[in-house]
Amino acid sequence: MVRSVLPGIAFSRAVVSRVATGVCWLMLVAAGAGIGVQVSAEPGSVNPDLSAPTQDARDHYGSGKVEFVGIQLEDKLEIPGLKKSQLAVVADKYPVRALNHRWKTYTNIEKQPQEYRRLHRYAVRYNLMMWKLENSPTSDRFKYRY
Repeated sequence: MVRSVLPGIAFSRAVVSRVATGVCWLMLVAAGAGIGVQVSAEPGSVNPDLSAPTQDARDHYGSGKVEFVGIQLEDKLEIPGLKKSQLAVVADKYPVRALNHRWKTYTNIEKQPQEYRRLHRYAVRYNLMMWKLENSPTSDRFKYRY
């Protein structure tokens, strides 16, 4: 059975069905492209953009900005994720950026256990990846790139 869709052009039912299916899939794909999954922090957090520590470490290392992160406590700067021997090297050679800033208007991180755990988790993953990137030898495969 032939079905006329456009004046002067006839299509079979199978062709019309395939075109309709393709259009539906295209609409679903286009609608799905606008939907993005975004991981965000709590509304009252100090740093809402701390969601991808390993990717942040790779990006900073790739741009030549080698630095480690820490958490500023009341009496010291804590650098989580590194061993004592690694901490000595980091203290001598690399800058350390505090994830939280202790201003007089902010509440102390010690009084916010959820925020402290979130910063600690981010700092551990970031510091481990930065240490791995900075201290692992490059393989021969990347040595002679043109």
